[in-house]
Amino acid sequence: AAHSNGGVPQLDRGAQSCVQADAKTKGMVMHEMRSPLHGIVGLATTLAQESSPMQKALNMIACSAERVLELVTNLMDYWAYTMEPVYDEELDPIDLPALVLDCISKVEQVKDKR
Repeated sequence: AAHSNGGVPQLDRGAQSCVQADAKTKGMVMHEMRSPLHGIVGLATTLAQESSPMQKALNMIACSAERVLELVTNLMDYWAYTMEPVYDEELDPIDLPALVLDCISKVEQVKDKR
């Protein structure tokens, strides 16, 4: 279950393991779907470039596979967006003001060299 530690939500080890396993499974499934789709798109597109009676059908196959590939990609993006963030308790907090000042300083150094 999630609890708060300094304003940062934390997941207990069991919940964290489940979230990580779910993300790994989804990633594996999506990879297994995307790889053959890329092959179908590539092969159908290559074959459709040659003039043949099957050219129209091959173009339809390539277009359909591209649409399915786009849906799979959108689904992956959706899962990544809705995935509950997993916070590692051992990470050091980020000093955002110091980071911003450091970035500004580096940009000014580059600007001054011009």
